[in-house]
Amino acid sequence: MVVLVAGQLLVTLLSSGAAAEGEQASPRLALADARQYLVEHFGGRPTDYELLAERETIAGTMPMWSGKFVDARTGEVRLVYRDAAGVVGGPELRQVRIAAHLDALAPLERKASPALLQAATAAVSQADLLPVAVWMDVDTSEAVAAVKAAHPQVEWIGDRPNSSDPATQRALRRGLEDARAQAYRQAAAEIAAIVARHGGTLGYVSLLAPLVYVDTPATALDDLAGLDRVRSLGLESTSWVDSLSSAGPYVSADWHTGSLDQGTGVRVAVVEYYNVRATGDLAGKVAAFHSESGSTTYTPSGSFDHPTWVAGAIASQNSTYTGIAPGAVIVSSGTGGGSAGLTRDRNVIAAADWAATTGDADIINLSVNMDNATGWEEARAYFDAISGGETFRTVVASSGNYGTGAYNREWWVSSPGVGWNVLTVGGVNDGTNRLWYDNDPAYGALWDENAGWSFNPHNDFNKPNVSAPAVNVRTANGLSATGTSAAAPIVSGIAAQLFARDPATFSVWPEAMRAIIMAGANRRVPLATTGRIDPDHEGVGTVNALWSHRIFVRGAYGGWAKGTMTSTTSVSQSFEVAAGQQVRIVLAWDSHTSGPMFDKTDTLTADLDLSVQYPGGTAFSSSWDNNYEFVGFTAPSSGTVTVNVAKFRFDAPSEYWALAWLKW
Repeated sequence: MVVLVAGQLLVTLLSSGAAAEGEQASPRLALADARQYLVEHFGGRPTDYELLAERETIAGTMPMWSGKFVDARTGEVRLVYRDAAGVVGGPELRQVRIAAHLDALAPLERKASPALLQAATAAVSQADLLPVAVWMDVDTSEAVAAVKAAHPQVEWIGDRPNSSDPATQRALRRGLEDARAQAYRQAAAEIAAIVARHGGTLGYVSLLAPLVYVDTPATALDDLAGLDRVRSLGLESTSWVDSLSSAGPYVSADWHTGSLDQGTGVRVAVVEYYNVRATGDLAGKVAAFHSESGSTTYTPSGSFDHPTWVAGAIASQNSTYTGIAPGAVIVSSGTGGGSAGLTRDRNVIAAADWAATTGDADIINLSVNMDNATGWEEARAYFDAISGGETFRTVVASSGNYGTGAYNREWWVSSPGVGWNVLTVGGVNDGTNRLWYDNDPAYGALWDENAGWSFNPHNDFNKPNVSAPAVNVRTANGLSATGTSAAAPIVSGIAAQLFARDPATFSVWPEAMRAIIMAGANRRVPLATTGRIDPDHEGVGTVNALWSHRIFVRGAYGGWAKGTMTSTTSVSQSFEVAAGQQVRIVLAWDSHTSGPMFDKTDTLTADLDLSVQYPGGTAFSSSWDNNYEFVGFTAPSSGTVTVNVAKFRFDAPSEYWALAWLKW
C-alpha cells in the first residue's frame, strides 16, 4: 500500500501477512522481508544487501524489527523497518506508527509524563500545587531574522554568525539569545494566564530554552495540554546530588607552550549548589559569582568543598597540581545550597541560564546529577537545547557514579549526562590504566544505559561520549576526591584549551568541539573486571588533549570540517592515509528541541550514519539512537580515505554537523 505523510509520497509499504497484529516476526522472516523490500525499491538481488545491524524497538505500542543494510553494489546503507503486522517500509514507517499511536490519545495522555499523571491522580485535593515543567512550541524565526537583518554585514551559516572576530561572534550569540528569550516570555504569558485561573503561579521562564516552570493544581493540566502552544508536561524533580596526582599529564594536557593553549581568557561555568572559593590556588580565577539564594553561598564548614574541587580541575594555579586550562577563568553559578528548595530543577536551570547569559560563559560544566526518575526529560532536553538545539554553548557533564544518591542504584548514566548534545564523561583510574568502577558490584559494569528510556527505543543509545581520570584527583587547595565530578571538568579544561585557539568558531559550533574531542580520545582503557575494551562503557575513548589539538591544526595527524546539510545535499570528506596508520573518524550533529515532535520534547530529527572507504577495506557506523557515529581502523595500505555521511532519516529542514578525523 502507499502511505502519504504531509502530502508527500514517502514510502511504499509491503505487507507479507506472515505475522498477526501484536506479534513480532522472527528475525529470519524479518530479514527476508526487508531484503525483498530493498530489491523492489532499489533493484539488485537479495544477496546484494548485507545486514550491518538489527534491533527490536517499539513504535507507540507496536513491536518493530529494524535493520540497516549495505548495498554491496554501491556501498550505500539502507534502513528498513518491519512492524508486528508484517508491514515493511523505510524510516518513515516508524514515524507513521508513532504518530497514529499519539493521535489516538487524549491531549493530556499524549503530552504529560507518566510521573505527572501519577502525581495528578494522587493529589489529595484539587488545591494541591504540582511543580510542573512545560515545554512550549515557540516560533523564534522572526526574532532570529530580525537579528540577522540588523547585521547585514555579517555572513551567516543558517542561524549562526560566521565572523572571524570573537567579540562579534559573542555579541551576536547574545543578541540571538535575547531575541529568543523575548519570544519565550511572550509565549509563557499564555501559560501563566491559564495557571492563574486555576489558582496556580508562574515559577520560572528559561532564558535559553522554550521551558517554563509553574506551580499549578491538577485541574489546570487538561487546559494546558489542550493548548497547541504546549508540547509536553513533566513533573519537576526536586532532587540532585554531586556526582591521582594531577590529571594533566595523563590526558596530555601539559603539552602547551603558549598562553592560548592554556585556555587563556575562556570563561568556564561551574554550575553547583554552592559557589567556588576564589582563594589559594584559585585566587583571582573566578570572574563572576551568582547564587539563586540572592547572595554568594559557600559549602558549609566541615563539608567537602565540591565546587572548588571541580573548578580546580579546570583552572588551578598550583605548580604541581595544575588545572587543565590554568589560563581560563571560572564563572561560578550556584543554586544557593543543598536544601530541597534550592536543588530543584528550576534552580539548576536558572543557575545555568545566568551562567550563559549574564556570566557570558563559553563552556558550561555540570558535575551534579539528578537523583530520581522524575524530571530527567526536562533537564536532558534543557541542556540539549543550550548545546546545539536552541543556542550554541558547549556543555560538559559527568556520567554520575555507582549509586549516585538515592535513586541511581545502578551504573546508569545520570541526567543531564543523558542529553544527546551534552559531552558526557565517564571515569578511569590513571593509577591502574583501567576504567574506574566501584568494588561493590560484582559485575563491575560501567555507565550503562537503561533500555526503558523513551529516548533509547532501539537500545543502542551510547553514553558516555568519552572518559577521563576520576580516581583520587587532586586539584586546588589540597582538595582530593574520587568521582566523575572530576572527570567532567578535566574535559571542560581541554575544551577551554581548544576554545582559546579559535573562539570565533567554537563560540557557535559546539558540534565541532564534540567531534574534535571525541576523535582525539584515542587512548582505550579496559574494564577492570574483564580486561576488555568496551565502548559502551568508556565511550569512544579516554580524552587526550594533545591529539585533539593536532586534529584542530589540520595537519599530518588529522583535521576537521563543519557545516549544514539539507535532505538534498551530500557531505563527504577525503584525506590521505599511510599504510599502518590507525584512523579514528567521528561525526556529530544535534538533537532538536523544536520542530516536528514524535518523541515529545527532545528528539533526533535525523538518523545519520558513516560510510568509509579506505585502501583495502570499508567501515560503517550505523546506530539508531545517537547523534554521533565513529569508526576506527588500521590502514592496510597507503591511499585515499573517503568518508560519506548517509541520511537515512531527515525530518528537519537542515542539520548542523561536524566531522573530525585522526591519524596516528
